[in-house]
Amino acid sequence: MPVLEAVSTALLAGAPPALVDDARMSVAVYCPTTCDAEAVLKLGQDLQASFDVAAALPSKASEPVFVMAALPTESFGRPDPASLDTYGIGLSALDRTLLAASAEVVVVEAAAPRDGAVTNNAALNRQMAAFAASQGGVLEDLESRELFGREAWQELRIEAADARRVQDLFRVEVYGDGEWERLSTHGLVKFGLHEIVVDEVYGDFADDLAAATVLMAAYALDRGPWTGGPVTLDVSQVSQAPTRAWLEGFVCTEDAPGTQQAGTGRASLSFAAADAREHDGDAAIAKPVFGDPSMEPAERMGQFLDDLWGYGCRGDGVTEATAEAAETEQPLALPGPTGATLDQSTPVPAPSLEAAHEQAAATFRSSVKSRWKGGTLPAGTRLMVKGPFRGSKGAVEWMWVEVAVWDAALLQGELLNEPIGLPDRHAGDAVVVDESEVFDYLLRFPDGTEEGALTEGL
Repeated sequence: MPVLEAVSTALLAGAPPALVDDARMSVAVYCPTTCDAEAVLKLGQDLQASFDVAAALPSKASEPVFVMAALPTESFGRPDPASLDTYGIGLSALDRTLLAASAEVVVVEAAAPRDGAVTNNAALNRQMAAFAASQGGVLEDLESRELFGREAWQELRIEAADARRVQDLFRVEVYGDGEWERLSTHGLVKFGLHEIVVDEVYGDFADDLAAATVLMAAYALDRGPWTGGPVTLDVSQVSQAPTRAWLEGFVCTEDAPGTQQAGTGRASLSFAAADAREHDGDAAIAKPVFGDPSMEPAERMGQFLDDLWGYGCRGDGVTEATAEAAETEQPLALPGPTGATLDQSTPVPAPSLEAAHEQAAATFRSSVKSRWKGGTLPAGTRLMVKGPFRGSKGAVEWMWVEVAVWDAALLQGELLNEPIGLPDRHAGDAVVVDESEVFDYLLRFPDGTEEGALTEGL
């Protein structure tokens, strides 16, 4: 470590986090080819209902202000197609094609006092959604670094804010650094909060720690940004009801199957200044300080998470074989009509699985799509599709979804499987699958007969 960096690190150790002056938010819309000039002008006029227009954002916003620019996509930065597998949400094949062909992008950057940040962010997201719809464009939340199809933006940036689903409003990213991992949030700056970073994260702690950052964010939304002093996080005190219910699902209760230690839903910590890395960006950051400083970091973090969530009921003690299955791209079993799962115990060579997938996908894109959208299936027919769901570390779980709405290229419905390694997803969740990523399908007819599920058991 360079001398100046080492001195800076030593001086910052234990210091309170830097102050957060205001909220910063920015959204980009990628237009197919170029953006319509009249639509861009209307966007600017509509934004002035919530923000004042400025030539440049001030160092600290005393009132909501915005700046807007239309830029060539090449100079702004075209999203890498490979990165869309990680950062793209609800993108259809058409959206990906649009991004590759886009010649112009409209970028709006805004700043607002922290007290009104939630309202101002909601206003910005709605106006950008309307503009994207007028252009057939794709949206990017530049703070969370995620790109959205328009339907996904509606669900995760507008409806989630209206419902106060804190867990959907920012991104938690975990990336490796040798033996240990680093966790960082992206998007809390939109609400005038510190981004949270944690170094030396033992891999097995990552998912529970990611859930804990949601609790930290919910606490800060209620009480303001971190000032450093000790605080007690308490799931029962979270004011955002959907987030409180989501967090309660992480707490191991005495009677939950597999519980080895019940969680209390409460744990104490403090916050300190953190060293920024290139990956962290320019937002103010804070790092949680867990427990007794005389203990090893991993021990302190583990004790904090065990006190908060407990241990065992969410598969913390899973076998090595189960843990490996959670990180594969093999399909998971589909719940049957009575809740039982279809047998997948007999291994079949990979080419058979691939051939079954290709046959299922081809039938789905042609026959199933035309029958479903044409209304020619018998009344009461249920459609289920198997699609990919990605975790913060890149792991993919293939799970079944019962389709309720097939809108354009997006299938919206209910998740039927309980994920193994995705703490932010649960059976019964409302989810979206891009039709281009459907791995298999199942039609269950009113007379009890079925069609599809060609990859099950392979």
